[in-house]
Amino acid sequence: MSFRKTLSLITVFVLSMFVLMLSSSYAWYSFTNASTTFDTLTSDEEIKVVYRNNKFISTVTAVPISGDDVGKLSEKNNFSIDVDNENIDEALSIIVKLTSIEIDSALKNNNFRYELLYNNSSVAKGNFSDISGDELVIAEGIILNNLDANDFELRVFLLDDGSNQNNLMNKTFKAIISVNVISRVNVTLDNQGIDFLVKSIMIDGVESNYLPNSGRYTMDYNCDKDVDLKWDSLTKTIKISSGSVINNKCNLIFKPNDSYDYLNSVVKSGDYVKYIGNNGCIGKTCEGVNINYVDDTNMGYCNNFNNKYIASGWRVLYVDDGSVYLVSAGGLDCVSVKNINELNNLALNYCNSSLVYNGVCDINSVRSINNVDFSKLLNSSLDDCYNSRSNKKCGYNNNLIDNGGFYWYSSNNNNLIYYWNPLYRSINTSNSIFGSLRPVIRLDKKVMAVSGTGEYDDPYLILAK
Repeated sequence: MSFRKTLSLITVFVLSMFVLMLSSSYAWYSFTNASTTFDTLTSDEEIKVVYRNNKFISTVTAVPISGDDVGKLSEKNNFSIDVDNENIDEALSIIVKLTSIEIDSALKNNNFRYELLYNNSSVAKGNFSDISGDELVIAEGIILNNLDANDFELRVFLLDDGSNQNNLMNKTFKAIISVNVISRVNVTLDNQGIDFLVKSIMIDGVESNYLPNSGRYTMDYNCDKDVDLKWDSLTKTIKISSGSVINNKCNLIFKPNDSYDYLNSVVKSGDYVKYIGNNGCIGKTCEGVNINYVDDTNMGYCNNFNNKYIASGWRVLYVDDGSVYLVSAGGLDCVSVKNINELNNLALNYCNSSLVYNGVCDINSVRSINNVDFSKLLNSSLDDCYNSRSNKKCGYNNNLIDNGGFYWYSSNNNNLIYYWNPLYRSINTSNSIFGSLRPVIRLDKKVMAVSGTGEYDDPYLILAK
């Protein structure tokens, strides 16, 4: 398969780990039989997932089972994948995830396990001990068969370890199975449509199946034919700028680089960032810790203790015009407000002038979450979504919006204040309830990422250049 070339044939982006679209997925590096091609845009429309019953898997744990009985007694979900791929010399690589996970805290345990079978062979095993959010990657880089069956079985079970496990029984687990295309891979090594193949990848002296998707590296390479390859450490892409490279084979060598990346080049919406406000906020809330926070199983609330936030800290809302916009994952203050100015003034307490846009604490750098932010994420307005319940176009199941608790939105109308209603998972209006403040922080374009992966347990650490 050939790269998409510009008319000038100057630059081709062959892989992007950090540019994700809502409707499609960009390929990352994947390889089979020690060789592959880099790919461009692929689409989930190329597969059809057929579930025997539905895409949900759930269980209420009963008596633990032995390893020999997993095939007979575990909770199972069977599904198959039909491939719509006209190019028989290419195959599709997929990722299988669990999303919208609801799990009793007791089951975050080494003995509560999963196993994924593909055409009756085990391709992934693991447990839920390290799960921190509501998603978990089960398997990635599974190469589908274009012509024959692609049958899967996901098993969930409580393994008997020989000890008293009564505390793990009668506990609830629920999740949705999600399957997405991540790339096309070449299945023959002599296809004349190939632009170039990768024979090996070494990252800091260790062989890898993937290009580095975090951290800072320089790239050396050696190829069978002359070609000019360039690694862009900011966008995590390889560019080709000269020469015909059909059937060329290359070895790629990545070495650590101490220079920092700009934060705006490495983050995506939803990533966690270590940020601390210092303009009047008090205590842990300056770090984005929710009001009434207890621990990671009880992340705080406002208005009603039955409606707890599902995340804490500072998260990337979006990147716009080179600026990273952060927002509190939950809610930091619980207030009853009469107008938008009150919300924006409270938000200023969370400014940090050494990190915010232009180094000035004002409405251009710090404010309450508002209609612009809502529209950037969902392409819908607060007015459009008023009282629209459980609507994905209006934030339902988007954990940056649907975060478990009550909080305020500033609108375009100073006399109208919206709030997120977690009871109905919808946008409503009121000036009498208590809702939480969610500050939005516009970071300066020159803020750098020092370390971290953007995960909840490993947020990006930042500094001003």
